[in-house]
Amino acid sequence: MQAKRCFRALPAAVILIALAVLILFVPAGEVLPAARNAYYIGEGLPPYRFGARMYGLVLAIGAAVACFRLLTEAGKQGLRFSALALALGLLCSRLLFCLVCLNLYMPETGGAGSALRLFDGGLSVLGGYLGALLAVWIGRRSPRAQEERSGLAFALPVIVCFARFAEEWSGGGLGMSVDTAGVFAVAERFGAKLCVRRIELLAAALIYIALLVYRAKKRLSGSRLLAASCFLFGALQLLLESLRADRHMIWGFVKAEQVLSLLLSTGALLWALKGDRRRQAFSVLAGVLVAGVVFGLEKALDRLNVSALLLYAIFAILIVGYIVFGYRMTHQKEE
Repeated sequence: MQAKRCFRALPAAVILIALAVLILFVPAGEVLPAARNAYYIGEGLPPYRFGARMYGLVLAIGAAVACFRLLTEAGKQGLRFSALALALGLLCSRLLFCLVCLNLYMPETGGAGSALRLFDGGLSVLGGYLGALLAVWIGRRSPRAQEERSGLAFALPVIVCFARFAEEWSGGGLGMSVDTAGVFAVAERFGAKLCVRRIELLAAALIYIALLVYRAKKRLSGSRLLAASCFLFGALQLLLESLRADRHMIWGFVKAEQVLSLLLSTGALLWALKGDRRRQAFSVLAGVLVAGVVFGLEKALDRLNVSALLLYAIFAILIVGYIVFGYRMTHQKEE
């Protein structure tokens, strides 16, 4: 009987431990002026001191709110899934950050051991998505799988909103230089910078609203709703990752997380179109086309003396077109 009670209390304990890790061990993310608005692991950051930090505290609040949102859909039975999704999300978030910032964990810059020091680095939102999807796969045979997926569809943009809000304390999530500061631009030491984190927060909020509207109009399964959530996030991140000036791994002219974001959006679309091979083939073709255009735009931004505003306007039109394509493909399948 005692063992059974401990087992029942395990999911809640896992959630509390994950929240404590976020509060106590995620750094404030101080940014050095010479770091070009990127985390410099082990380069001048103060040594770790036990205690809470506002950046990690906001992340923990976001994780708690996301778990609550998931449970409103899945009920108390979804507590086990919430714990699994949070634990794997945190683990994969750290893992992907280390992979896309691999140069920071070479022997000459701290070694692989520094990847285990959560307080000496950062987290990847995209990695959190992948960890949560891994939890979906593990719990695929749960009797409340559809409710859990429905809850996760809404929980993911919630935690993205909090993660981007938390960056207000870290100084991350900035982009290109702009003429003046404003709502979406902040004044820095060497001039105003585009505040990409606020654009990403707005994008996540719009995804949440879009899911609410989409579900109100159509009776969707949890799987379809989660696929829509992942598709929208992946598609928008293609553009938003380009705008960010973080020091991440670059393949050719595109960031590693842009490639992974495209794979996420394409995979989500294929999942939503499961059983319709014709539309799945069109989706893969569209993904290849988007990849080619994104690579060309990134090359133009890097090499050509062309207005960045014009190129990003084309980029935005491309992403909107891709989202409309995804909606039309799934809408036709429903009909």
